[in-house]
Amino acid sequence: MSSPFTGVWKINLDESKVWDADKQTWISPDPVGFEEVTMYVTDKYYDQEILFGTNPTLRMTVSTAWDGDWVPYMVRDVTYPDVNLPKLPKMELGPEAAPEIGQPYGWVKMMYINDGFHYRLNRANDGNSPTYLMSRRMHDDERSYTATVSNASGDVVIQRRFDRH
Repeated sequence: MSSPFTGVWKINLDESKVWDADKQTWISPDPVGFEEVTMYVTDKYYDQEILFGTNPTLRMTVSTAWDGDWVPYMVRDVTYPDVNLPKLPKMELGPEAAPEIGQPYGWVKMMYINDGFHYRLNRANDGNSPTYLMSRRMHDDERSYTATVSNASGDVVIQRRFDRH
């Protein structure tokens, strides 16, 4: 059984926003610049590849069973731009160290709720410290979904819309 999340999704920057913890304000359009998520989802498994950001661009993967064990969110590639692009606003979400190819960006656990909704829990590389919680809610038309990210304190810091590509 395939899920409506199976497919390639691109961020809709104009319909997305992030909380800037330093300036205490929402920023839109989303300054991430680029995000493409490829998911293969069944009733038993979740596989994802993500291309994320412009300074740098990360390629990360995760493959896991729903409601299974914690698994590494692996960095597969890091590409730095030829130009000096602005850094993302401070959101207090994850590793402070630079991502390393072949190393985990953190640890994740996927929780299946129903075909149109799931959670991703995230921990730091120490295996204990929470970093963030992401929910994904499929829209009724199954052509877009909303990802909402809360930091370890429970504050919503990212709201992103993704459109089917």
